[in-house]
Amino acid sequence: MTSDGRLSENAFRRLVRTLSAEQLRAFPAERLPDNIPLDAVAEGDDPRKQEVLDELAWNRGASELRMGVEATEMLDAQTRTALETAEGATSRGVARLRELVSEPADAGRVATTRAGERPLSAAEETARALGEQVGQLYRAIATLEQQAEIPDELAERVSRARRNAQDVLAAIEPALRRYYAIRIDAAHEEMHAKERQCRSEAGLVREIDTEILALREQLHQNAGLARRLLKGKAKRGRDADLQGRLRELIDQRNALETFIGEDDLVGWLDALVDGSLFMPAETWQARAQRARLLLYRLLNIYCAQQESAARQVAAAQTSKSRAESAADHYLASEQFVLRYFSRKRHAITAWLSGAAEEKLAQFDEIRDEIVTDYRRHARVGIE
Repeated sequence: MTSDGRLSENAFRRLVRTLSAEQLRAFPAERLPDNIPLDAVAEGDDPRKQEVLDELAWNRGASELRMGVEATEMLDAQTRTALETAEGATSRGVARLRELVSEPADAGRVATTRAGERPLSAAEETARALGEQVGQLYRAIATLEQQAEIPDELAERVSRARRNAQDVLAAIEPALRRYYAIRIDAAHEEMHAKERQCRSEAGLVREIDTEILALREQLHQNAGLARRLLKGKAKRGRDADLQGRLRELIDQRNALETFIGEDDLVGWLDALVDGSLFMPAETWQARAQRARLLLYRLLNIYCAQQESAARQVAAAQTSKSRAESAADHYLASEQFVLRYFSRKRHAITAWLSGAAEEKLAQFDEIRDEIVTDYRRHARVGIE
């Protein structure tokens, strides 16, 4: 017998064997065990007694549901939602994520699924859903812990719900830690390929820019010379040839230059920053170092491209103006990084709400490290 006067499940099983169906139906509800064992009557042994057991179990479930509803009505809407979220949490997506990603043998290789045919993006949807669930559970736990007065009849239920949420988090976070470790490797490989493209084309782009500049200067000089020496028709023909060649070179230059988009940079930054929220600091440092250095160079190339696009084709520059341009790249790149971290901090705060303090401390530490580190490397890649 339990402390509240209820029979234990084993005692009830013994009692079922001795009571008739009518006696069982009349048994005091307050002495029934918490769990009605429906298998206390062997299948086909006594259909009437089995029917009574089914009825008792149904009544017990309905009573608990009614009391649960009545008790939760004592809670405010936010706490009630937190309780339901914590109670209903499962780690259902974890096995799927583990199945989708496999650790590459070489940290520099792009991670693939176990089948080796689909890229890491196959796991993104599952990882995103689990990440959202992490935020929901952190918010739910924080809300339940901050609730000063929990009705006595709900105390054990709330405690069980918190434990369930914590158990689910303990299953989800290692899976996300593995996913982001592999995602950082994939980001490194993507950046490496992009930088190779940029560098291989940089020399040819400079040669084309020099020829474009020479053609423009020639057109400018011819504008005055032709008026004095050439007849109108001849002048127009020569200018048309030069303009045609100029257009060809500009088209060739635009086709050659590898463009780095803002979405690319944000995606690579997200891989690094999101990974830092799930990985131990030392593990993240070791995994992210090479990717960070590549990111700094690509940030500068991106900002240089933005400036070049605004100016169309670069005009002749003195060494002084080149130095000023390099400083402009540096400042624009740093502003891009600072804006990214400002937006990201707001997103993390919304994601975790009242539970954000610990994660935000990690985030601030990584933000300061990346910004400081970037300032040391900012001029790399803008020569």
